[in-house]
Amino acid sequence: MNDTPAPEEHAEVTRDEVTVRRSPRYPRFLVLGGAVGALLALILTFAFPAVEQFDKGQIFGFLLLVLGAMGVALGAVLALVIDRVMAGHVRTVVAEHEQVHPETDTIERYVAETQVEQAQAGEADSSSDAKRSTEPPAVSS
Repeated sequence: MNDTPAPEEHAEVTRDEVTVRRSPRYPRFLVLGGAVGALLALILTFAFPAVEQFDKGQIFGFLLLVLGAMGVALGAVLALVIDRVMAGHVRTVVAEHEQVHPETDTIERYVAETQVEQAQAGEADSSSDAKRSTEPPAVSS
């Protein structure tokens, strides 16, 4: 329906030098440390003979609480150490930022042509409505 072409665009590219370095994913280290602590708690629960005061579930729960927290803490420390080691391996790269701007004169022409087409379409609709309203109503017998 709309035969007018879309407005033309031009791109503006800017280049900046940025520093890039790798860093560990902290949540993965925390979860891995907690999992190692939970596995160690499970192994220690069944490695020693049962105590009459506590059942295996209570022993596992206590060890899980202590060793799980220690595992998460050690995972965090390990991630921090790896992050500090990787901080020395910094690279400088060129980043390109592209901004696309439509041409101003073509936008104004496009908007004007679209408004003319809409006005013509509106006149065609209103003239057909006017013809319908001038016809006498049909009389039923």
